[in-house]
Amino acid sequence: MAAIEMRGVTKVYALGDRRLGAVQDMTFRIGSGEFVALVGQSGCGKSTTLDLISGLEACTAGAIEVEGRRVVPGERGGPRIGFVFQQPRLLPWKTVSGNAEYALAGTDIPRPRWRELLAQYTDLVGLTGFEQAYPRQLSGGMQARAALLRAYVIEPDVLLMDEPFSGLDEITARRMRDEVVRLWQKTQRTTLLVTHSISEAATLAQRVLVLTARPGRVFAEHAVLLPYPRPIFDAARLPIEQAILASLESALASTPSERS
Repeated sequence: MAAIEMRGVTKVYALGDRRLGAVQDMTFRIGSGEFVALVGQSGCGKSTTLDLISGLEACTAGAIEVEGRRVVPGERGGPRIGFVFQQPRLLPWKTVSGNAEYALAGTDIPRPRWRELLAQYTDLVGLTGFEQAYPRQLSGGMQARAALLRAYVIEPDVLLMDEPFSGLDEITARRMRDEVVRLWQKTQRTTLLVTHSISEAATLAQRVLVLTARPGRVFAEHAVLLPYPRPIFDAARLPIEQAILASLESALASTPSERS
């Protein structure tokens, strides 16, 4: 059974008297415990794909399953999804622990377990001692850790990450990528990462899916058969990155009418 499966998924938005296709006939499977990255040009439907998997948006056609259960927007008791957004999106009036508890409150996890989970995952993401800090008191990197805590503390069936480090400086982003790999290796959470960076995708993921221009669909797939950790400057990764880039260029050339 796949951890995530999309079958013929299409999403069309109504914009006044126009209809805009975000994704079309999107089909792929991600195995349990796998780390997969989605890459593609801006506006090709990468973030929309995560919104559809999480149930934040409903698909126009097709079907989505997480851990064998159909994703139905608004349905309680469905698959448990952890989501790390482009920005931390922490509630400014809540502490680090308060933000994590807010996520727990949206699940069926019994309240008596909250303290145990908070302690376990606060330590795992490196925020022990900062439980009572407010977002304004944290650096960008620490806010990113707090966002990871909020996603991990609910022990999700799958973890979705939408360019979570794009707003960080390069050094901090590198450290956070290392943290993500460490957390994934320790927890074996199925992870789907959206990124514009070919290097980031090849550094983190086991497989990279290349999308066409809008409306997005899977154009190519690349396996990254390299051991972890993967150094930022690694000659062994260069051929993989070149192949991904070639697929991206071919994907854009295959849909010239959708480049706008």
